[in-house]
Amino acid sequence: MDGTAATFIARRVQITVPRLMLVVTDEPAIVGPAGLVFRALGYEIQVARDGPHALELMAKQLPDVALCDAELTDVSKLTRDIRAIKGGERIAMILTGYGTEPIGNAADGFLPRPFDPIKVVELIEALARR
Repeated sequence: MDGTAATFIARRVQITVPRLMLVVTDEPAIVGPAGLVFRALGYEIQVARDGPHALELMAKQLPDVALCDAELTDVSKLTRDIRAIKGGERIAMILTGYGTEPIGNAADGFLPRPFDPIKVVELIEALARR
């Protein structure tokens, strides 16, 4: 973990109850380094390989945060499907991608890739304050 991430984490109070973050991506390698920061901040991480897998996991337990790959096939439909789940309106949903934010999605925010996990956490915190 680099000095910036360590400093960021040191400034924060640990989350006392683990929060659940669902990462939806067909590139699980992106979870590695970012996952270290998220876990250090108290997040439990689940990974779904695609939209149907994400919805299957959400049927068992709703995450607090959904971090979705904007490059997934039909990600706009996935974001609308997540919002349609009972309790789905409370999920902080963030898209990440190399291009621009997909049109017609129901996400709360978009971060270009490569994303800084600290920016993700700052966006989550901003969403929690609204």
